[in-house]
Amino acid sequence: MNARHLLITCVVALVCTPAMAFAAETDTSAPQFETRDGPVKLTVHLDKTTARVADPINLVLEVDAPKGARVELPAKAERLGEFEVRQSDRTTDIPSAQQTDERTWSLQLTLESIKTGALTVPPMEIHYTTDAASTEFKALSTKPKEVFNFQ
Repeated sequence: MNARHLLITCVVALVCTPAMAFAAETDTSAPQFETRDGPVKLTVHLDKTTARVADPINLVLEVDAPKGARVELPAKAERLGEFEVRQSDRTTDIPSAQQTDERTWSLQLTLESIKTGALTVPPMEIHYTTDAASTEFKALSTKPKEVFNFQ
């Protein structure tokens, strides 16, 4: 009976270890930035603030705007400040999960750097108009985000 309990304990430990390791990698204090201009909201999430050299950092820039708005996300680039952009995915004008009269635009970036020390994700700017017929766009910008890279 003791051998059976030991076997079950080992199996449970092996199954739970990857989940606990993943949870440990997620930085619950990772920065989030949010700004608004009327009905338009710009949010940026970083999945962590501490990374090793060449350890990927995931950044999500999300814009929530009323239905009928036009939003221009930052242009696709190979670099973002001191970081290389390894992957870039964007979704545009998707119905919002929270509000039926809102739409969501999203830019997901996977960033890496081989530099050490304190690195900064530079400000990112979006352009938008809530009037689909308008040719005048307004701008919203994020704040710089500091990320620590270690050797």
